[in-house]
Formats: sequence, structure tokens, C-alpha cells
Amino acid sequence: MKTCRWNGADGKAYEFYIYSLPCSFDPDQKGNHICACRDDQGLWVPVYIGQGDLADRAKLANHHQAACIRRKGATHFHCHLNPREDRRLSEERDLLERHEIGLVRQEPVPQERRRGATAIVESAVGQRDRPVTGFG
Repeated sequence: MKTCRWNGADGKAYEFYIYSLPCSFDPDQKGNHICACRDDQGLWVPVYIGQGDLADRAKLANHHQAACIRRKGATHFHCHLNPREDRRLSEERDLLERHEIGLVRQEPVPQERRRGATAIVESAVGQRDRPVTGFG
């Protein structure tokens, strides 16, 4: 399973597992997630940053921002477990402060912003380290 590290505004790094969209998870697994796409240099670009039940959030058909997420070209769902709501909300805020998302805009993520995306480190980890179950 591949992972990537997203940096927050306060300098903290958060490790996320990477899944291709569409994907699904067993219910009641609370965590943080990022819908993302790659730029022309292969760097990850965040399209949407959020938190909550990963099973609900991964179902883009039911997501309250589904149309915008699709329009902006999300191809992958990055996530990790984070059971405490206060920590999920803090992490979400930290990531949003670092990464300009702009979901209110109707156009896809501009190429010039994609080229300026933060470099994300990828690494392979063993399946036994996989934080979520019921991947489909």
C-alpha cells in the first residue's frame, strides 16, 4: 500500500494511505481524508480536504461536494484513521491553512497552481499496516 505525507501550516507532517477512486471502506472508521490528483510533474495536488467517517466520505456519489471534487479532477482518495474528533478537526484546519483548495470555484485546478504543489513523499508499506478495512 502506498502512502504520502502531507504537510500542515504548522510544519507537522501527516501520513496518508493512497487509494484510487472509486473506493469503499467499512463503516464507522473515523479519519481525515484528501481527494487529490497529480500534476504534470507527478506531484499530488489536493482537491478537497476533510474529515469524518471514511466510508461515507469515500462515496463521492453521496458527498456534499461531489460535483466540485469531480470537476477539479480528483483521481485518488488519501486517508488515515484518526478516531478523536478534536484531533481530526485540528488536522483538517492545519492542512487547509497550508493548501489552497478553493472549492467554491467552478473551474478545474489551474496548471500553474499544480506546478507549485508541495512535494509529497511516497513510500510503500506492508498490507498489515493498512489502517482501514473493507477496501473495495
